[in-house]
Amino acid sequence: MKTLYIAITMIAIILGGCSHAVEDYPTAVMWNDTIYGSGDMMTKEEGGKQIGEISKHVSTFPNKEGESNQYLASTTIYEVKGRSKNKTIAIEENEQYRVFNKE
Repeated sequence: MKTLYIAITMIAIILGGCSHAVEDYPTAVMWNDTIYGSGDMMTKEEGGKQIGEISKHVSTFPNKEGESNQYLASTTIYEVKGRSKNKTIAIEENEQYRVFNKE
């Protein structure tokens, strides 16, 4: 009985030590000292010229210039035709563009 108690206690300690909260962050990009949050998709024709690229992929919420928690370094950032790049940017994704709006 004592052996069973010790075994159950050890399993509880091991399993308790393995559980930790994993935080989910919304997809975001830090560009021009501004956080942009993920929005809708648009066609490539709606995209504009290249204005930069992601410099670093992070696992948390981005807080430095060029960081993204979704896209890898060297991913291209585009302007959106007819919209201010101070308010909206886009990133190519699956032959379309994902729109990011200023938060």
